[in-house]
Amino acid sequence: MRTSAPLDSQDPTRSDLALPSTVTAAVLQRGPPHTDLVPMPTNDSPDLVRYTSTEHDTSHVLINPTSGLIRDAKGKSQDVLGQITKLLRAPKAQPCSLEVCEALLSGLREIQEFLIVRSHAVDELIAALQTLADSIQDKLGQEYTSSLASLKGLRSKHPVWCALADEGFVRNGNYAKRLYIGCASALAISTGEPVSKSLAQYAASLHRLEYLDRRQLRLVLSTNSGPGHSENGEFHEDVAALRRIWAKVIKVFGSTEPPPPQTTDERVRGQILSAALNATSRHMGGAAHHRLLGPDQFNKALSRIVAELAVDNLEGALGFLVMRTGLSIDVAGALPLRREPVADGRSFIDVDQGVAVVDLNVIANEASKPLVGSIPAGHRLRVHLPITLQSHLKARLQVHSNAQNLAELYPESRVPESRARIYPSRDELEPSWARLRYSLGWMLRNQGINKLHAAFLSGDFAIIPRSKLHYAAVSAQEWHVLQQWLHEKLGFDEPVAHQLATELGIGCAVVPRIENVRLHDALLVEAVTRARPAKNTTVTALLAFHNAFTKLTGWRLAVLLALREQRSIDLDASIGDVTSSWVAIHDKSVRSDRGHQPVALSGFAAMCVRLYKLHCDAIAKRIEKTIPTGTPFTRWCRSVAGGQNVRLLSLVLDDQQVHVLRSSDFTGPQWPGYVLAPDCGRKIMEHELRNHGARSSDVDAHLRHFTQGQQPASPFDPSVMSTIVRRISIVQQKVAVSIFRSPVVGLSKGFLRVEALELGCR
Repeated sequence: MRTSAPLDSQDPTRSDLALPSTVTAAVLQRGPPHTDLVPMPTNDSPDLVRYTSTEHDTSHVLINPTSGLIRDAKGKSQDVLGQITKLLRAPKAQPCSLEVCEALLSGLREIQEFLIVRSHAVDELIAALQTLADSIQDKLGQEYTSSLASLKGLRSKHPVWCALADEGFVRNGNYAKRLYIGCASALAISTGEPVSKSLAQYAASLHRLEYLDRRQLRLVLSTNSGPGHSENGEFHEDVAALRRIWAKVIKVFGSTEPPPPQTTDERVRGQILSAALNATSRHMGGAAHHRLLGPDQFNKALSRIVAELAVDNLEGALGFLVMRTGLSIDVAGALPLRREPVADGRSFIDVDQGVAVVDLNVIANEASKPLVGSIPAGHRLRVHLPITLQSHLKARLQVHSNAQNLAELYPESRVPESRARIYPSRDELEPSWARLRYSLGWMLRNQGINKLHAAFLSGDFAIIPRSKLHYAAVSAQEWHVLQQWLHEKLGFDEPVAHQLATELGIGCAVVPRIENVRLHDALLVEAVTRARPAKNTTVTALLAFHNAFTKLTGWRLAVLLALREQRSIDLDASIGDVTSSWVAIHDKSVRSDRGHQPVALSGFAAMCVRLYKLHCDAIAKRIEKTIPTGTPFTRWCRSVAGGQNVRLLSLVLDDQQVHVLRSSDFTGPQWPGYVLAPDCGRKIMEHELRNHGARSSDVDAHLRHFTQGQQPASPFDPSVMSTIVRRISIVQQKVAVSIFRSPVVGLSKGFLRVEALELGCR
């Protein structure tokens, strides 16, 4: 039985709540007075009920129980249902009216959360809808419940009603989707015009924003941030539609008081988040477009910035920060002057340390807390200034000691407009400061720089998957080398020296140090060595050895295949061994995912699979000598050895029942000096593939994370996939040998020649 959430500030039983004057009441055409509802079982779901009716007057149509329940409701509830029935183009009998009411309620409440001052008109709508929902709820009682089956065959003709019913059933906490539904319904009630059928389309596409919390969504909706302006690119259509409809809601229901001005930190977060959300496919794919400077324009702009830096002009300092942070020139000029330590969430310039700090937490939701033995890192972009620029800022700070931001250190100059030209030019596409923002990232990518490095060096986080910040890290030492290379490449002075002993890297804080990864593998190998049974031993010892060897094999495959955290490692025993070049993996089920994806299987990984199958065959033979009738464990071992369609990796219990292998079984603590995340395999492979020179797109493909502008496979040309697999296999093999050294043989020792084992190490 579904229950409706009580209204926080309204009494849903009040009958004196009036609708806004703009709402025209409509009288509900009620069903026949002698319609009895009879619950009928349905095969769609065990907890759903389909309804039929027995009619005493056959001249009337059959009515869904929900609409029939309104018969005894008060007149105002009837008016509300009649209104939404008309505006939402409801089907006959209004099926799932309770869920539609709940979806509308959640949307209207979301409007109140985002308005600066609560709207009295929206509050009245909420109260009236809550009364209607309670009336439906009371009439349903304990005998009936709504069913999605009642919407069968109605979705094409009544998309809006069905979309709201779906939302009422799901309640998935997608703030963007709720807000769009609330805005569309509130405007429809205000104007009396039906809701557009496009609501269903936009509501479906807004699923991709389900990770946004209210704080982030406010930044997306802000008119002062994001790529709604010419310098920042274009919105995706669903985000643009949400912004448009929100602007209309503000005009109708918003307060006449002006909103408070945005702080610099809010503007920084808004620009970073909006740019990451709304990048176009061509930009993410590395293609040139009209919002970037051309190569000749970039070189001329760079020469101008270097020259202005040398003579201590504001445009030189601003140009450097725009290139390195991806912020617009006005926001770069407004960066506050502070001294560390500063609380998280702040962006600033520390003149004494010679760094500009940009907070990245807005695009890294709920980042993991640091673990012992991991690379020290955090979601802060630390841009080290050229030595000359730092000395100029220090001298100016002594003169202008009351300066609060960068622009105030240069009182003789004004911050240029974004559309102003960097240098005099008659080009049709002018070399503006706005076009400089993301040009450095594009230039670096065209020179073959890794996308993660290019993103950090240019502040353009649209070119990487947003989840990469949750499993990739650049150490302080690596960051120091990158910045030195970039300054030399662009003609800037040496960057201010890094404090490598205390500075954090950039990115995920749970990427393990490679020495701890090797130590963990060595401890698992040692456990296998200790448990290795003698020639004549007990069944218990055989089972203990199998579990130790399974954990070692699972650990190595989880790393090489970049597996996510799993409650059950569901690799299939039918996958090949040394003759296979890839394996299909599906370890994450999300809305509209791609299903099984090809993952490269290097010689080392294939040898691990082959050795495990030989081990299963050998241990089954040993146990069957003691128990000729066989056990569930030996039968599973035979299936694995034969390459049948069963789970490849499994543990065994004392009673010889097979038990699933989980990620936590082989990533658990082995030594007090480090702690591994359950999905450390993805973090290790992303880090090691990058360090061994793999292409950015190949790394993303291996980790099953595809982005716009990237074509990982083609239904017409299989060579696209085979080329990626071949390139990744070569690097994967290098990583395997670097970390694991050589394959480990299970109970099948002696079944393979030394030459075959060495093949897995080449």
